[in-house]
Amino acid sequence: MPLIALLGLQWGDEGKGKICDILSEGADIIVRHIGGNNAGHTVVINDRKLVLRIIPAGILRPGKLCLLGGGMVVDLNRFYEEIEFLRSLGYEVSPNNLKISPRIHVITPIQKELERRIEDVLGNGAIGTTMRGIGPTYADKALRVGIRIGDLLDSDLERRLKVVCDIHKIENIDVSEVADTLKSHIGWLEPFVEEPASIIRSNLNTANILLEGAHGSLLDLEWGTYPFVTSSNTTVGGVVTSLGIDPRCISKTIGVFKAYQTRVGNGPFPTEQSGEVVEYLRKRGNEYGSTTGRPRRCGWLDLSLLRFAAKINSVDYLVVTKVDVLSGLSRYYISDKYVLNGSELKEIEPYNMHIGNVVPNYMEFQGFNLEKTSNLEWKDLDKGVLKYIEYIEKEVGTEVIGVSLGTTRSSYVSKFSVWEHS
Repeated sequence: MPLIALLGLQWGDEGKGKICDILSEGADIIVRHIGGNNAGHTVVINDRKLVLRIIPAGILRPGKLCLLGGGMVVDLNRFYEEIEFLRSLGYEVSPNNLKISPRIHVITPIQKELERRIEDVLGNGAIGTTMRGIGPTYADKALRVGIRIGDLLDSDLERRLKVVCDIHKIENIDVSEVADTLKSHIGWLEPFVEEPASIIRSNLNTANILLEGAHGSLLDLEWGTYPFVTSSNTTVGGVVTSLGIDPRCISKTIGVFKAYQTRVGNGPFPTEQSGEVVEYLRKRGNEYGSTTGRPRRCGWLDLSLLRFAAKINSVDYLVVTKVDVLSGLSRYYISDKYVLNGSELKEIEPYNMHIGNVVPNYMEFQGFNLEKTSNLEWKDLDKGVLKYIEYIEKEVGTEVIGVSLGTTRSSYVSKFSVWEHS
């Protein structure tokens, strides 16, 4: 049975939440494997906007099993609030349809305080994080002093928290209070705890499994625009390390990208625009962080970075979102390559120190006006949209199989069912 990895190919905010929700209809098991509540996946159902920051979007469909892999970091207060929020709306969230790895590291007030101090010290060079304590929690994991969900019953918990404080020279936090708060979660949390790796392995031959990526490939700790990246591996390699599965089990990798480019926080952005273009894209695309509310930086689609992200993830299919945002423009632009010191570059690695100095080469396209955006078949797509798709496929060398023309489920147009082609 297929095991499909869904990943973002830009700086996050590509619309993965909606696409995961769409693909979840044909899945039996949906897995999130990295990140924490710094990533918000937005789904619109019956005109209600739902933002999920920890639990996979598959939880919104009945009869699905959702798993949280060991590569994640979790704030237990926020996790509990998200569970209760979904329950208040009538969705089932129970140990019957949600399991969480005991290997997941826990975010505490210690890491949040540390992140605040780091950003203060960096000053003008700050990363622009969400201040959720994500990065320091991953750092403590690497330092081998982190606290995992499986450690909450450790009688030595308070001493271990004090060690973390001592390492970071944090003196204004009551570790006894932190320990008590963590232990207070054990009662409701314990029934959810079960290793997803075992569940996935035992269902590989009988279930359709969807791996829901978080963030975007250009934020990958190893391959992104370092140091302006997140603290986990957002590319396909992160799937394998988080879930402990054989990489040969991944049937297909689907890469999601937005019809234009956005970024939250600091860091290089070669195709970033200013003035009226940004205001248009931001207003039409509602480009504000689903987790932070911060306005996103906006610009034209960057094919050099898209090619790189598709290659590093071995992407089999592409899905493009927010194509409707381009509707109404008299013309729009796509950068097909860069110019650096007089030389043309078809592609540049995001971590390359020169990425901030490249000059995009823009191709101009005539705009289009969408008269209908819902309940369409592939053959019904606007000619302007098809022209856009054909250009992307030619330049990236990968087939586009899905197009999102709005926020609702009915505004998604699929060329074919990926579950039947995997």
